[in-house]
Amino acid sequence: MADWKAVAKVVNERMAELGLAEKRVSERSGLTIATLRKIRNADPQHRDVVTLTGLSRVLGLPEDHLERLAFGGGEKVTLSVGSAVLSERVAALEAELIALRARVAALESDARP
Repeated sequence: MADWKAVAKVVNERMAELGLAEKRVSERSGLTIATLRKIRNADPQHRDVVTLTGLSRVLGLPEDHLERLAFGGGEKVTLSVGSAVLSERVAALEAELIALRARVAALESDARP
């Protein structure tokens, strides 16, 4: 049985610690706001590993943290404020890199005869 209450608790705490709004987490993780709200409210609907991995990454947690927490074996992870800020910056840089790659691809396709 998955422990969605534990996942919701960690997600809500990390969002508060990092000062992240639902919209920002949604954009960075690729989740809809509705899905994110269900996770934050411990909705028992099954979540796949990709969803939990993306959310863990955005929240500056080890990629498998929410999965381990949901399905067992999840020890508590404590991050300092410095590492939280660094994780947020890395997530922002990843998003920027994705956007730049898309722009380069568009420019390359426009330049082809």
